[in-house]
Amino acid sequence: MMSEGKRGREAEEEHSSSKKAHVEEEETDALVVCGIDLGRTCTRYAFACTRRPAENPGLGGHSHVKPGKTHPTSLLLDNSGNFVAFGAHARKYATSGSAGMLFECFATCLDDSTSEALADARNGKSHPLHKIIKQSLKFLKDEVLSEINMDPESAGIERRITASEIKWSVTIPTGKTSASMTMMRKAAFDAGMLSHESSNKLVLFLEPIAAIFACEATRFVERERGAAAAGSHEILQVGDKCIVLDCGGCNVRTTVHRVEETS
Repeated sequence: MMSEGKRGREAEEEHSSSKKAHVEEEETDALVVCGIDLGRTCTRYAFACTRRPAENPGLGGHSHVKPGKTHPTSLLLDNSGNFVAFGAHARKYATSGSAGMLFECFATCLDDSTSEALADARNGKSHPLHKIIKQSLKFLKDEVLSEINMDPESAGIERRITASEIKWSVTIPTGKTSASMTMMRKAAFDAGMLSHESSNKLVLFLEPIAAIFACEATRFVERERGAAAAGSHEILQVGDKCIVLDCGGCNVRTTVHRVEETS
């Protein structure tokens, strides 16, 4: 019979090994960055190689952003909660009379959500929101990996990659709570996007903040290339204010932001 001391040492070694693996993963730079917008009505994603063209000899410097597919935000599960389809295929199967639970616009359920939050299917049945988000993210993760690994060189990389080699950026609708953030991170981990739940390979952005970052990145590139007209590519400075209009499928949300200096 194993002694308590030996069992304790083995547990410590296992924990140390797991912690080391996590540290090694965090220190490994992501080869690709992928942004996912899990919207109320539509879901989109895009990805880009993180290396500069000079670091990709022979690959032609494919460092540009590659837009992915756009899907209706619809998820079809069977009555046992197993994945059937996502996007247009989910709607098609549901309208053809296939049995199951069709969930649409479920991102709105993130409002004040908790780990026990439920979402209602079209047939009136309820299912845990966390599992719905997980199944949706898993589908998107698998599709992104399939698209990249089908032709790695066109994405600017030299070999097939895994989910842990991607820096995932996922948007969260405006006004969502810290509980929503926690649920989204857990769902991403359960979907196989991360090696551990606290991984820095996942960044969660409020939608208007993501929009500001996108505009700033575009203007920065224009300034570097000298392609923009004079005065049209100024980068936001501390103290500047801006308004973001989010024209969604159901309504328009307006948010006002001010740039503040961080310590």
